[in-house]
Amino acid sequence: GYFFDGVYSTLFRQNKRNLSSRMIYDAYSPKYKMAQIFYVERYMDLPRKSDLNGIFIQFPESRLPRVRQLALDAANLKENDLPLDYGAETEIAVQRIVLHLRDSGQYSYSLSAEIIDPNIDPVEDFLFNRQRGHCEYYASSLALMLRSIGVPTRIVNGYKGGDVDESSGIWHVQQRHAHAWGEAFYGNRWHTLDATP
Repeated sequence: GYFFDGVYSTLFRQNKRNLSSRMIYDAYSPKYKMAQIFYVERYMDLPRKSDLNGIFIQFPESRLPRVRQLALDAANLKENDLPLDYGAETEIAVQRIVLHLRDSGQYSYSLSAEIIDPNIDPVEDFLFNRQRGHCEYYASSLALMLRSIGVPTRIVNGYKGGDVDESSGIWHVQQRHAHAWGEAFYGNRWHTLDATP
């Protein structure tokens, strides 16, 4: 059986013993205009100042100094350029880090996620050793790099795309459409960011 957690909008499988069976469900959303209003009201609202300075900028600086240095280098910043202004200079820094991960040619997409050095953080291993991985590595790397320079960031998991049945207008969203991306707060709102090549 399955149950839906309304707090986190997550569908869970209750019986974990039979994980080989497929989980099939129907998801319905309101028409575009209503969906847009719902999204703006629920997810694009301004976070509390304590959240911006707390949970959305948590970064284990003592464990990941190379990640912070990589973020500074990719954003073309020096230590004395911080803190950023949450405005234009933050937007430029954010875009430079996204471009570094997505468009530099240094990283590539792969569903293979083998660890090269198990003694370091998996994101650090991805950024400095393997340099190839799936969307969750890019979203995690982006979040840690942005948080390391003080930009409030969160990771979003969901679905990107789907197949539409032209005759019925119904979208079929499958596991292969699963995706992870980031959102960063600057310019007084959340911005959607995708660093996956």
